[in-house]
Amino acid sequence: MTLISIHWSECHMKKDAEVLRYMRERRKGTTQELAAAQAGMSVKTARKYERAGTLPSQLKQSRTWRTRPNPFEEAWTWVVEQLEREPAFDAVLGLSIV
Repeated sequence: MTLISIHWSECHMKKDAEVLRYMRERRKGTTQELAAAQAGMSVKTARKYERAGTLPSQLKQSRTWRTRPNPFEEAWTWVVEQLEREPAFDAVLGLSIV
């Protein structure tokens, strides 16, 4: 049986500093393969950021869809009414009643 070891850096979004290091190495004339290795990323990932010409933080888009149904959708109007009616009402206590 063969165990496959995946390094943590291969499984996460690249940080701006990693891409900046890659770009700095490329400006020095280093090959894509060597610059990517020095920055700790695959050549495919390095090419993606080189083509885009932007940093990972600039490529990130906010999500506009819900990832799951809202569990408070039915009771939310009741919770708001209770909080408006009694400002001292504790929201945690109110949700435990629902």
